[in-house]
Formats: sequence, structure tokens, C-alpha cells
Amino acid sequence: MAAKTPQNLRAVVDVGSSSMTMKIAKLSRNKPPKILETLRGNLALGIDAYNAKFIRESNIDRCCEILQNFSMKLDEYGLAQSDCRVIATSALREAQNRQYVIMRIAQDVGFKVEVLDNSIERYYHNMAISETLPEFPKLIEEGALILDIGSGSIQVSAFKDKDCLFSQNLLLGVLRVTEMLGSLREQTKDYVSLMNEYVDSEINDFHILEGRGMDFSHLIALSPGTAYLKQLADLSSETNTVDSQQLEEIYQALQRKSPLQMTLDRNVPTDIAEILLPTGVIIHKYADYNDLKEIYMPQADVLDGILIEMATECYRYKPNYDHMQDTISNVRNLARRFRCDEPHINFVEDVSLKVFDAIKFRFHLTPRHRLLLQLGSLLHDIGKFIHMNHHSHRSFNIINFIEIIGITEKEREIVAWISRMHSSTKLPGQEMLGRMSWDIRFDVLRLAAILRLADALDAAHRQKFVQLDASVSKNDLILRYATNEDITLERTSLKCKGQMFKSVYGMTPVLKPKRK
Repeated sequence: MAAKTPQNLRAVVDVGSSSMTMKIAKLSRNKPPKILETLRGNLALGIDAYNAKFIRESNIDRCCEILQNFSMKLDEYGLAQSDCRVIATSALREAQNRQYVIMRIAQDVGFKVEVLDNSIERYYHNMAISETLPEFPKLIEEGALILDIGSGSIQVSAFKDKDCLFSQNLLLGVLRVTEMLGSLREQTKDYVSLMNEYVDSEINDFHILEGRGMDFSHLIALSPGTAYLKQLADLSSETNTVDSQQLEEIYQALQRKSPLQMTLDRNVPTDIAEILLPTGVIIHKYADYNDLKEIYMPQADVLDGILIEMATECYRYKPNYDHMQDTISNVRNLARRFRCDEPHINFVEDVSLKVFDAIKFRFHLTPRHRLLLQLGSLLHDIGKFIHMNHHSHRSFNIINFIEIIGITEKEREIVAWISRMHSSTKLPGQEMLGRMSWDIRFDVLRLAAILRLADALDAAHRQKFVQLDASVSKNDLILRYATNEDITLERTSLKCKGQMFKSVYGMTPVLKPKRK
């Protein structure tokens, strides 16, 4: 008979691209999650997904078999399937039959699989990195590149002065590269040079993003194979840093040894051995380009990040670092790239958040709503970089094509729509509402009403209000201000654009001067 479910135990499963992994951990309020057991299943779904965009029937059966074994392990710990979160990453994201795979897993095993957006997957990776490296805040202040190497793609994020300058995804994942170049191995005398040439061709355009004079002191590399790379330099898997000489040793060893030799000599799992060469080449390229003498290779993965989030939500564990500030600084720097009117967007951001905070309890608005409103405030005018006329349409299109680490695709859609609606004086009609997903309409209208109001209060883009505070009085939103300037334009704009706020919240925005 299974023991009673321990309240502080949780499990997570990654239906990954190169393998399947389960971690069972003990969670607490005062300590990071403690991994009790890790299980791996050898199944590379990414080979199917990246080549054929379709998971084969035999691999679906094998996937269900592995998950059934994981479910039996839950029983050993007295855990139910509801105590286990099952996620999938790029292989299922790209598979055209992913819905059928998810349905089969639910039917045959009982697990409900959640396919993570790339932006959320990378967010969890960053969360795991910062928890593993206590010096993380110092590294990103001095200047650091995070090189997050996955099976299907890599994510390169740049930090300086604790700001996330940019984050870019490249379809240069190690399993994808291995599959793409594998057929050419027998046709070339120098496979390593071929791989170097291919990687160079993919990352050269990325360096344009860095800009002139951008200097990084640190490289943090995350990959499923980093523990085994460190073995090639006779380093412990627990070692977090590799110097440039040790990296060169690793790079030379990768050129000498075939995947089979690494499996036989170093006991490297076959699925990992196949991806070590592209992993090493990519890390070597970035370290060499930035002339770095020390590379951080922490042991962390997406499951570690999810467990940290679980501990935070269930036990109020406080992580070492708040990555939501990276999401905001990344978007702020994106607005600068599009040459937005910074004083204006800062004013709109400030007013939007003040209004939000004044009404949030009455209308059950959440911190997540606040974040999306803040991102919309920063991005609402980026379309002006393309054309001043109908700029909100262009803002909408741009936002829908960028990736924002830390928010889902659905949340990004909300940000795009509230930016699209900010400049109009008309209420969104059924035609416009019909173009958005039905499950986001309510949130879009609530946040767009606030953003439109805040934008109206800086109609002249001169930030005329020295002070402006928001409060609620019965059915009025009181906006108390201090200014020595003529605000006729702002009053008129508020009267027109404030109608949406009245329609959504049933409250009338009222401007009142502060008492002297």
C-alpha cells in the first residue's frame, strides 16, 4: 500500500528533443529544491520533428512506455500524477501531429502534457542558472552572455549593468545541426571544419545585434552536454567554471574522438555523445569571439527552473534573482532600438501602473495583468519606426513577430492588441474583437482601456503633469495632478479616449488639481 502523499515532494517530466527526463524533488521555503532522484529515457523525438515535422507511431509508443515507467516511479514515492508537471519543448512544438501525441499520452498514461513556448522554456533555464550560480547578479552587472544551447535552437541573451539588452533565438540547436550535417560526414575529409563553417554562417549576423563597443566579460553556457564536456578536461561535473585552456583541451578532444569512442571511453550516453561536437564548437566560437578567459558551465536545466517556480508558489521560497526585471529591461531596450520617444513611454508606463494599482482590487486584476500592461506601455509606439501614419497597426505587427522571454505567445498577443488599440478614440467593434482569440478578449479590453487613458494624458508628448496620482471615489477614477502648463489638449484627449475606460469599468476618469 502506497504511503500518504508527502506534501513537500513534487515531480517534473521533460518530454525533450534528445531524451526524456524525470526529476523528483523535495521543496521547502528556506532552501532551493533538493533533487532526490533523476530518471532518463533514451528517445530522441527531435530527429522526427526536425526532419519530417512528424513524430512516428513507433516513437509515440516508446514515449508512452517511458512515461508509464515514470508514473510507476511516482507510485514508489507515494505521489499522484497530479503532483507531477509534464512539459514538452521544441520537438513537440514543431511536430505537426503534436496534438495527437498529447492525446495519446493522456489516453495511454494519464499525463497531461504542457508544450512550453520557447520564451517560457528559456525563462525557466535562466531561473535555474541564477539559482545555481550565486554570483549571477555580479556577472550580469559586469557584462555577460548567456548561451542557452538546446536541441532545436540556441538562445543568446546579453546582459550589462544588470540590464537584459537583448535576447535572440537562432535555429542552431545541436541535434538539429547534427541531423542536418550528418549525411555530409562521409562526403568531407574534415567534418569539424565543415561544422565550424556552418556555425559561423549562422551566428555571423547575430554579432550585428551586439553593436559597437559592447563588451562582455563573462560567458554562461547551458547545455545538456556540458557535464560531459567537462569530463573531457578531467573536471568534475559539479565544477561551474572552465578556463580558456581547459576549453581548448575540450575542443581538441572533441576533434579526436568519435561519438562511439566517447561512449566507450568516457561512458557518455549515446544520445549525448552525438551532440557534444556541435555543443563544443558553438561554445568555443562565442568564447573566442569575445576573447573570454573563463566560461561558466552550470549544471541546470528546464526542470530545475520549474521546480524553483513550484517552491515559490507552494512554499513561498524566495529565489536568488527576480527574472521578471529582465523581461521588462529587455522590452525597454527593444523600445530604444526602435527609437521610441522615451520620456513619453516612461510617462505612459508610470500613469498606466498608477491607474492599475488604484483599481486592481476592485476588478480582480493580477500581477500578471500588471506586467502585460507595463510591456504594452513600453511598446505601444514602436510602429512609428516604420511609419508615423497608422503606427498602432505597425506596433501590433512588430510585437506579434518578436519574442519576449518570460511571457507566453498568448500573453504576447494580449500585449500586441492593447498596443494596437491605444491610439483610437472609438470603442473596439465586433469586427476587431472577432480577429482575436476568444479567451483573451476580456483581458485585452481591460488593459487597453487603461493604456488608452494613460496615452491621452500625454497627448502633446510633453509630460505636462509634474505630479499625477490615481484613486477611486465611488464611480469615478480621480486623477489628481499638479502642473503649471495649459492642459486643454490633454483634457480633450481624455474626454475622447476615456470613453473606453468608462465602458469597460463603469467609472468616469476625472481630472482634479492637487490642493496647494
